[in-house]
Amino acid sequence: MKKRRSIPRSRITPFGWAYIGFCFAVGGAALNTGNNLLYLFLGLQLGFIIISGILSDSSLWTLRLSFDPPTDLIAHQPYLFQSRIQTRIFPAGALTVEVWSGDDCLTKGAVLWIPPHTTHVIPIAWVPPQRGPYQITEIVLRSTFPFGFFEKVLRRPLQVKGVIYPAIYPIRWDDPSVRSEFTGARIASQAGMGTMTRELRDYRVGDAVRQIHWKVSAKRGHWIVKKTDADVASTQIYSVSAWPEGSVAFEKAISFVASLWVQAQTSDHPIQIYLPNQTQPDLYTLAMLTQEPIQTAPEVQGIDLSTVWSKADVHAGVWEFHG
Repeated sequence: MKKRRSIPRSRITPFGWAYIGFCFAVGGAALNTGNNLLYLFLGLQLGFIIISGILSDSSLWTLRLSFDPPTDLIAHQPYLFQSRIQTRIFPAGALTVEVWSGDDCLTKGAVLWIPPHTTHVIPIAWVPPQRGPYQITEIVLRSTFPFGFFEKVLRRPLQVKGVIYPAIYPIRWDDPSVRSEFTGARIASQAGMGTMTRELRDYRVGDAVRQIHWKVSAKRGHWIVKKTDADVASTQIYSVSAWPEGSVAFEKAISFVASLWVQAQTSDHPIQIYLPNQTQPDLYTLAMLTQEPIQTAPEVQGIDLSTVWSKADVHAGVWEFHG
């Protein structure tokens, strides 16, 4: 992000107001007593106020800020935003960097001292609280340098848009505790090149030689081939029949499906997942999904999807979440 010239806004801190009150007290004592030492002390106090205002403005004006946050995040996982601050002639101190989204401050980081002609990286930690779209609208720099009398605020507009994906946790599709989350799960075998014999039939042109059952063929006097169940090549297809009611249960279900989807990408067993609208999800779809009820397509109303998929020689399961 390029540095934008803007005038820092100022406000007097509580410590600054106390200091100004002390200056009035010293000034009143000097007028009443005519003590030159008190006048000298009052002049030093006022000089500190002027120096504080000049240095705080100069340190913010000369700063270069670089901030490049990630655009793809996962909910409930900690992230570190790297904010680089580069000083020039003047040092910077008591500096706070705030990340804002609209009227909400997402997170902030702070540094006590940055020498002149130095680049300093301020790590800003943030844990995305929930899935969905997010954006960063501005970076706010706050400084009470050097004496804490004034707080100078400098706003740098920033347009960053990204997506927070659902929370992901380790999961196994074949874990019994996983299937206990649902009802109606069914398994159908698939024909393929496995080791378990499924059925025997007469030889047909195009059948592989390795499928011939030699012992049975010798007994029957003609070629017999065997059909086997696939071991690893079978496809597991699961359908979410309906989302649960209630925001907490809904978010838990979204996170579960997202975790299963991630696991399916690296699983040895091909897995396909279908949402209530009969579409296959991805992380972006699950991140942007709202809790509005999704009606099942009219052409499949009342059809047991597990039966349809079992006819296609695949494994099937119909899942119904319970809140």
